[in-house]
Amino acid sequence: MLKNCVICNGEFNALGDSICCSMECSRLRHEAMRRKWDELHPVERRESQRLWREANRERNRGTSHLWREANLEKKREQSRLWNRMHPEARQASSQKRRATPRGKALDAATIHNRRVQLNGISLAADTVLELKTDFDGFCPYCWEKIVKGHMDHVVPVTKGGTNARENLAWVCSTCNQQKGGKSLLEFRAFQENLEGAPQ
Repeated sequence: MLKNCVICNGEFNALGDSICCSMECSRLRHEAMRRKWDELHPVERRESQRLWREANRERNRGTSHLWREANLEKKREQSRLWNRMHPEARQASSQKRRATPRGKALDAATIHNRRVQLNGISLAADTVLELKTDFDGFCPYCWEKIVKGHMDHVVPVTKGGTNARENLAWVCSTCNQQKGGKSLLEFRAFQENLEGAPQ
């Protein structure tokens, strides 16, 4: 029995109740039906997507990672465009991220990576989180409890220090500011002078 395809309007010899002339036209029809359903049921669509993401978290993460690696420049351009179009949402998202321990660690890593990326060693957020637990929250320079911490290069960047894990310490803000570009020996001498100075 001859019929006209509902997608391409081409004439074809139909078997049974077929309404599409080929697998490609059938696929296009299903896609169109799905888009129409999505438009008519936006809440159900979002909920369905959320449930799928929760059930396939690892699979989705792996697929997203592979796509980002293959389309790095495209992803950056999309992010820049979205940020320009939604400045308030971007600011709210940044503030929410910065309130988490990992967000704070990412910020610390980013600041140091902008400042220096020596010998090809970049600073990861995981390294910052590890450093924060090294001395149970105490500054390794003055042994006071850290209230506001800073990342310090034991061998200063100005003297050839790198972002290698063994050259980094999580210290209190006072010690970090007092040490500045001094070597560890110079800083110890500076601390001794401070302690010996008349009050």
